[in-house]
Amino acid sequence: MAKTRFLGWNALAFFLFFPVQFVSGSEPVTIKMKPVASEVSGEKPIQGLSGLLGRLFLGNRSQPMQWQGSLSIDGKLHTFFLPEAKTYSTDNPSKQSWQQENKSSQICIDANADGNITIDERWFSNLPVRFGNRMFDVTRLARDGSQLTLAPSKAPLSGLVLGKKCPPFSFLDEDKKTRSLDQYRGKILLVDVWSIT
Repeated sequence: MAKTRFLGWNALAFFLFFPVQFVSGSEPVTIKMKPVASEVSGEKPIQGLSGLLGRLFLGNRSQPMQWQGSLSIDGKLHTFFLPEAKTYSTDNPSKQSWQQENKSSQICIDANADGNITIDERWFSNLPVRFGNRMFDVTRLARDGSQLTLAPSKAPLSGLVLGKKCPPFSFLDEDKKTRSLDQYRGKILLVDVWSIT
């Protein structure tokens, strides 16, 4: 199932076995998760120096997924997973949001629908998560992972999704002139975005 594209008969089988929640408006939605029926795994996140050294010397390691859910937003089906864990929680006692310190459970969203979970498709449950072009807050996550509740978030759209169009933006250049993405249409534009959190 790791390579399933959820098209044709596969989509029909998916809908028969996994109830799909439809999101419209601003009401929270509760998703009942189902145990993952077959082997689905994702790249294991790098945590700390030992994790980095392990990645360098041992290569990519996979992490099995335990729970699967689905959500239909703006006519598009989004499949997501919870990695294998003893318990699940939105709590992050470290109060740091960066990957090495965040202790909240992760949600793995197959954003490009390729059937593979990569590092960039992992979100921490204590922070807003992206489904399509909308952000959601995880307001409740059952300790056993069987259920979670999402509410539309007021957080700005964030997170890179390969293959998605860049949202419109503007900025001040070094001469204090306002520039926008539209001004560069048809031209090559390199955007280098980074932050320190």
